[in-house]
Amino acid sequence: MPRILLALLAATLALPSPSRADWLQVLPNCAMGDTVRRPGPAELLYPQAGLAAYANPGQPLVLRVKVPAPLTPPPGVQQERALRGWLFELVDEDAIAVGGARHHYRLRVEDVRPDGQSTLVYRVTVQLPPWLAPGTYDVRLRAPGSEDIRVRAGVRIGAGAPRLGTLRELPADPGVLRRLPVDVWLVGEPDPATADATPATAAATGAVPWLDRRRTFAVRVGDDLLTSGGCDDVHLPFAVGVARVGGAVVEAPPVPPVGTMAFAGETAPVPTEPGLRARGDGWVARGASPLEVSVVFPEGDRGLALRGASERLGFWPGTPVRPHGQRASVVGRWSVAPGAALGVVRLDADPPSLEVVVPSAPTTHGPTPVRVRSEGSVALAWEEDGTAYVPGAGDRSVPLHFHWLERREVHALAIGPRGAATRTATVTEVVTERPGCSASPGRGPAGPLLALLVGGFLCGRRRPRYTRRRPRE
Repeated sequence: MPRILLALLAATLALPSPSRADWLQVLPNCAMGDTVRRPGPAELLYPQAGLAAYANPGQPLVLRVKVPAPLTPPPGVQQERALRGWLFELVDEDAIAVGGARHHYRLRVEDVRPDGQSTLVYRVTVQLPPWLAPGTYDVRLRAPGSEDIRVRAGVRIGAGAPRLGTLRELPADPGVLRRLPVDVWLVGEPDPATADATPATAAATGAVPWLDRRRTFAVRVGDDLLTSGGCDDVHLPFAVGVARVGGAVVEAPPVPPVGTMAFAGETAPVPTEPGLRARGDGWVARGASPLEVSVVFPEGDRGLALRGASERLGFWPGTPVRPHGQRASVVGRWSVAPGAALGVVRLDADPPSLEVVVPSAPTTHGPTPVRVRSEGSVALAWEEDGTAYVPGAGDRSVPLHFHWLERREVHALAIGPRGAATRTATVTEVVTERPGCSASPGRGPAGPLLALLVGGFLCGRRRPRYTRRRPRE
């Protein structure tokens, strides 16, 4: 019995703190629909169309997933076995692709815990790498015993607080909104009593990240909480759940007039033309608002520029730093002024220098300082889900935490200011040490001499030993 209680306590303490996870703070069971109460096909309850996820790079993304049947073994008791069979991938289908490159990240599910009252709903945690590129991503999820679930524009990655836009309803072609400088759209009347039946039918396609304001949820916007709806679970009223999270509750922004949208404090007509229109060997930016454009290209010693762009926002890895057999790519992001004529230009650029120095025989007892020298930004990856990011050129020390022993590889990717990239991999042997120096003079049944001899023997050995072998791949 004590072991079971300790396992339950560990499961509770292992849940990510809402304040450091993605923006969803409260999603009551009553807002998930009737299907969560009975067995059936797997469903991705969050994110989904009308309930988009927003997160910063490096934060945990906590999904809500309804599975066909309760998981066996139960999560937290045999966690490694419970994590088998999960697959999670972020895919950016909106980026301009050059040379057959793709912008996608397959990430590991690192934690699964029950959610609330339903025995079929679980919180599935994915740790987002700190070098994740900003933008809008489609989601691909596979739960144990289920087929792939795909959600269009389910996740938005940004920096800091989200930039919100408001609409009365989504336009017939929601794709015209994808490249505007808005992270998530709030759609529909906030008051269910005065709302129309549903937003535009096109909303179901999920072409942009959006929130249905008739649903019940609480999301964090900066230091404040934006709430919607108010259905109550049997044992936890919605207001109580919001109060537990903490933070000032703010009202939803007013809905703009029909045919207009509002963001950044201004109201503008909803665009009727796609953000980019092909012309010759390039594109023309349409509309009256600045656009944000991503271009993905093969990783290598050549850079890339977007001719006609007003500002380069940066370059990031377009695929995971730790290779898994996929073709590596780099993604660049630019801000584009209205009416600009755009074209992709490949550049002959010197790849940035890169040197990674890992101390000999790092241990699992604490952080290992790793020296990183480069002329560009450096993304690091090791083990199953270890990640770190060093923005900008320089010579810095980065703490790496190893959890597994024996031979480990530290992968590093440096991206220069023009998009050229250099990668390297450093092999190290991770060890742990025998505890020593536990004997002291004057203690022990045989007197101080034996204690000194035993203590000297233990302190002198401190030789490495292996306690945990290879991780689950």
